[in-house]
Amino acid sequence: MAVGRIPTTHDLYLGDARTMDDLEPESVQLVVTSPPYFNVTNYEEDQWLRLWFLGHKPRPTYREISKDDRHECKERYWQFLREVWTGIAPLLRNDAVIACRMGAIGLDEKEITAGLMDCVLAAFHNARLMDAPLASTVTKRQTDSFRPGSKGCAFELDYVISVGKI
Repeated sequence: MAVGRIPTTHDLYLGDARTMDDLEPESVQLVVTSPPYFNVTNYEEDQWLRLWFLGHKPRPTYREISKDDRHECKERYWQFLREVWTGIAPLLRNDAVIACRMGAIGLDEKEITAGLMDCVLAAFHNARLMDAPLASTVTKRQTDSFRPGSKGCAFELDYVISVGKI
């Protein structure tokens, strides 16, 4: 197998996925995301390094970028994800794929999968899982690094979803 760089160009956008309406419709073929985990993370604090690469402060911040990055209520969490998928729906091509890593405390794999697919189907009526979710064998990576001894997620799940807009 050859290893190396594939010549390609990409555009990176920083913004709230729920309101990305200034981008070109049906221009996105792949979405790779890991939404805030349910009952686990303060996304802004935990993802400060990634946010710094996107132009934010070179240290953790709290509620400066997002007012709803910590989710502890299931109904509001699933509503948040419905808004995300609905917000990006006009941007995705008919053949688009979503790769999504999910995690939670207090939800099992069945509940995460059902909740995720319910939210995705609200925006993409023909969406389908391309394969069963894959559970990561590496757990509590950031939790162990930043808060040794804290609980963290027991597992993380990777999903590949065809939006099937056709």
